Amino acid sequence: MPNQSVGFCAAIMLPGAAIAAGPTVDDCIAAFARDVPECTSWHFYISNEGTDYEAYRCSCSKCADGYYTVGSSISRAPWYLHSECAKSTSESGSGSGSGSGTGGGISCPTGYSKCTAGQCHGPSVTIDGVIYCGNLESGVSVCTSRPSYVTSAYFMSPCCKDGAYTALNSLASCKFMACASGMTMNEAHTTCLCNKGYYGTAMAGCTECPSSGGVKGTTNSVGTEKITGCFIPSGSQASDSTGLYKYQTDCYYAE
Repeated sequence: MPNQSVGFCAAIMLPGAAIAAGPTVDDCIAAFARDVPECTSWHFYISNEGTDYEAYRCSCSKCADGYYTVGSSISRAPWYLHSECAKSTSESGSGSGSGSGTGGGISCPTGYSKCTAGQCHGPSVTIDGVIYCGNLESGVSVCTSRPSYVTSAYFMSPCCKDGAYTALNSLASCKFMACASGMTMNEAHTTCLCNKGYYGTAMAGCTECPSSGGVKGTTNSVGTEKITGCFIPSGSQASDSTGLYKYQTDCYYAE
């Protein structure tokens, strides 16, 4: 069968499916932006979808410089805010003055300091250099309202009691720990992303990139949301009824 080398890439058209309108992260921002103007990145998910208890849950996943995320109980049913921003007291100090832990700017009350890895005798996670511990003074607390694509989530706090192995309840916020198969946790531990080679969102589901000529499509990284981020890599050898051919450039899909 003859070898063919193509010098151009034709877009591969796939039929699109209509998506029903529903709440989005933009609605979340509209609901709580005035409460947390320091938030620079938001996350949104729906819990108990399709039931009488359906709720729209928002979190601030990243705050402006000089602020850090803490738990929140602000609500305007069916909208609920689970984390907001608190102002840092200084570039590197803690409220107790001891300055323990990594990551600057956390404001801990007297008697508490930034958590260290040695104080986390339970679930823990490090985000932007800040250690969050799940062994709260009230005990380990599971986030029961987590979305279905998150398989593990705990309330965690960045401030631990001096000389103890417990973390401050009042600054605790929900941190996602593990995702369903085919997904990867984002750096802020607030949502899951589709793995490399897939496209979509955690809420809508992840779909494997299509193949062409026997070659699997891929993506540049995790978190690709649209099929237009899928491509057949340059140098791939494929075949069809005309014979063998080789992609000379990355060939991206079109909607």
